[in-house]
Amino acid sequence: MKKFIAFSVALLSILTITILQGCSSSDDNNTLNEPQTLTATHSNIERKWLTTYYTFTADINKAVKTAYQVSSVEITLKNGEYTLFDRYSEKSDKGTYTLNGSSLALKSSVVDENINFKINKLTQNEIDLTVINHKHLTSVELIVIK
Repeated sequence: MKKFIAFSVALLSILTITILQGCSSSDDNNTLNEPQTLTATHSNIERKWLTTYYTFTADINKAVKTAYQVSSVEITLKNGEYTLFDRYSEKSDKGTYTLNGSSLALKSSVVDENINFKINKLTQNEIDLTVINHKHLTSVELIVIK
């Protein structure tokens, strides 16, 4: 019986050491690759995007804020034009966009509204925008959809 217990302890020790070696703390095993930041060019932003997060102005109406939060807005940018479709309210919009450095401007041909953005971060799959002079929004995050 003593030999069996000694054998079991030895086996558990070997297994523990093997597992701990597999969970090494060396830097090359534990690094998370940060997405590569892209330059704001037409070819880098012309995609189909989906809104994922909004931040709001302090004086926004609660009902309007809720409407933004439940919405799921698809925005397609292509050849200097944009189309927008809100899956929740089923409202749509279209118009033109201009890109000037890190500034993005959407000019609607349906409603009399222009929205200006500053591109803070652009990666292959995500864009983080600051909304300039909007009565409800201060920033928007979008992800690429296929």
